[in-house]
Amino acid sequence: MKVGDKVRVKRDPAYDNTFGWNGKMNEFLGQEVTIARISGIMIHIREDHGQWSWDESCFDVIVPEISNVVEANW
Repeated sequence: MKVGDKVRVKRDPAYDNTFGWNGKMNEFLGQEVTIARISGIMIHIREDHGQWSWDESCFDVIVPEISNVVEANW
């Protein structure tokens, strides 16, 4: 993950989040969010204005769909 990446907060709360879990974080469950800052293993998202500390276990990476696939001619 890197700053600017779009990720989805897992639908099941990451109660084992390294930094703990606050019930107010539940509003982001299942939501697509943007990585705003990474400091070591601490991740902050744009949508909560960096209020909560998240870790990688809280997110699923969103894989962009490829709309124009070109077949390779090897």
